Amino acid sequence: MNHARRHFLYRIFKAGAVLTAAQQAWAGNVLSGQTKSASAQEVQTNYSEAHPSHAGDISGAHVRTMTGRQPLHRALDGRVASVATLEDLRVLPTDRIEEGALVRVAGYHAPGDDGGGLFTLVTELDVPPDDIIHVMATGKKLWRRCHQGFFTSAQAGIKRDGTREDEVLQKAINTAFDYKLRFHLSRGAHTHGGMILIPHDVVITGCGKHESYFYNDFRNAGQRGVIVGTYGPANSYIPAYHPEHVYGLSHTDNHRIYVKNSQDFKVGDIIGIEGTRRVRDTNLHSPNQINEVTSVHEKYIVTRYYIDDDYDGGRVIRLNQPELPEGDTFTDATGRQWNLHVSVNTSITNVGFRQKAGFRWPAVNLSTYKTVFENCSFGSMEGYTAVSGNPVARTVFKDCEFLYSRNAWEFAYYSHDTEVINPTILRVMSPPSNVGDYICHANTSEGAKRIHINGGQLNDGGPSDKVITMLQTGPESSIRNFTITTFGRGVWGDSYATMSGCTIIWKNEFGIAGFSHGYANDNIVVSQKDSSGHAILVDRGTFKNNVLRSVDGARRRCDVLQPVNRHTLRTDENDNNTFKSTPVYYSSYSNSLPVVNGRATIGLLELAEGTIEQDSIFSYEIMIETPDSANIDFLLNDQSIHTIQENNRVIGIHGKIVFASGKGMDNKHCRLFLTSSTGQYLALPLNAGVAWPDVKKFEIQVFGLSEAQSIRRHYVRMERNFS
Repeated sequence: MNHARRHFLYRIFKAGAVLTAAQQAWAGNVLSGQTKSASAQEVQTNYSEAHPSHAGDISGAHVRTMTGRQPLHRALDGRVASVATLEDLRVLPTDRIEEGALVRVAGYHAPGDDGGGLFTLVTELDVPPDDIIHVMATGKKLWRRCHQGFFTSAQAGIKRDGTREDEVLQKAINTAFDYKLRFHLSRGAHTHGGMILIPHDVVITGCGKHESYFYNDFRNAGQRGVIVGTYGPANSYIPAYHPEHVYGLSHTDNHRIYVKNSQDFKVGDIIGIEGTRRVRDTNLHSPNQINEVTSVHEKYIVTRYYIDDDYDGGRVIRLNQPELPEGDTFTDATGRQWNLHVSVNTSITNVGFRQKAGFRWPAVNLSTYKTVFENCSFGSMEGYTAVSGNPVARTVFKDCEFLYSRNAWEFAYYSHDTEVINPTILRVMSPPSNVGDYICHANTSEGAKRIHINGGQLNDGGPSDKVITMLQTGPESSIRNFTITTFGRGVWGDSYATMSGCTIIWKNEFGIAGFSHGYANDNIVVSQKDSSGHAILVDRGTFKNNVLRSVDGARRRCDVLQPVNRHTLRTDENDNNTFKSTPVYYSSYSNSLPVVNGRATIGLLELAEGTIEQDSIFSYEIMIETPDSANIDFLLNDQSIHTIQENNRVIGIHGKIVFASGKGMDNKHCRLFLTSSTGQYLALPLNAGVAWPDVKKFEIQVFGLSEAQSIRRHYVRMERNFS
């Protein structure tokens, strides 16, 4: 046999071996989804540029195919062609490619960037291309990604290189929402400078709470980061409700709501129920609840969950409605408009939420119902508040980390029936909390209730200000097997709350306080060195089998104190305080306040008569936008004590009123301290015209308004501090 013939036969036999190997590779690589990609452990749908090795393919021969020059072994496997990037896929001629043909893409922007995958040619012209699931092809066709129920951020073209990618990041989330696919965050920072919306019915996973994360790098004081859902009375990115979705209710009965135009409701509707705000036991009470409609009748609707409060004369708001009303919608980074909704049936796992800097705005704003966060991290080294919940209703946080500088969380409007399981809550290296803050705050004045904590720890890091409280439970809440370490206050238990199996290490004022009509039993309360105050302060609650120790391990005497009367300071025969009164406060956020007789009340703190004594203090904090002609008025018992005139429409004010006598002053005098964001500072002695024991309310109003005007976007916090 001559040399030329022998070489020809050798090439033919070798090609046959390659074809057999290629068929085996097709069965193993495409059908089973196996890959040699470096990210194989991260996801199972990235097909590698590398081809399985084939015995006998030692020629290194190449041929020309429809996709360009190819290795011989790939050309022989005619069922899968290969291109380098999505851009190459877009320009690939399809006039000779049959529908259903497969093309493997080596990368999104460049080969090997984990953004490639397998695509098939389709003719679905009614599907808009998104460069994630559907890629525009030549010849009025589309390439559709062969996915297994999810896609990655690399496959969405998110580079994660430190540059802001708001639009492409939002587009990926929207695509997951539209196609009901899981969105998997590849490793790295998903950087954005504006708000990123995670809507309802979305599943997001990551590689770990510190490995895959959203990162808000915008340093503007007023910029929020990620929002989950668009509803939230405390948030100003859209109004608190759409008027056409609000219905007055007459009364409630167990699971029934008697409501006007009940036939407008549909089975499955998510609804918000609001009662009338009122003062109860000297504290502001805001009954509210999120529920679901299970049946509709002529005069009433039936809810899935028990109606938990008095809502007579209140209102019902239809949330998560599919139609978009005129105006007042949330527009995301892609320009898409979203209606008012809570994020229901959303699940986020192994993902972090971080921010570079922030003033007031947290790392993530939540408007959630039946949503689950598992192994997630919230906050940053420069963070302010880790999580704001407006609301978090029937939401679960499992094995999550909260990193904070001021607050770990504030659960406010409509927050209820939420579980926090085995959390890790840590203060990071940044400015301390403000005086009077709660690190973990169930905001009872805005209706938060039934927040249940099981396991985990809160380590404040200290030294904390003595009037910072680590945890406020909210009514009907529970705490189990939780550990707190602080140099400030410990736990304030609201009415009907319960606590057991916990360890509280405290230093100032109290370790455990409150729990009116509830209990705090079987806990260990440890006082720090040089602590001042009492291990337990009782407010009509039950306290049994608690072990009191000092930090050196020595057992302390039982210093549980029983109050004679709430909000009244009493002394025993040795002049020791038997009860310290609890803080009374009012806080509110609103997008619109009505005007009555030219005035709008933005804050009202009502008190039991006789509770103002020597050295009593009211503290206040306001951020408000007012019309040009308006002024701000401070009132005691409806009598003005001071007026502020400002030409700026947006102003921040904080300060305090101190009831203390001085030279030439009696108990009708007080001192006003005020600092504004415009540079104004005041320290004024004032004749209040009312004796301290007679003070029943402290009020802040805006006046000089026309009936057509209203106050938009305001925040106020007023607190009665006790000496």
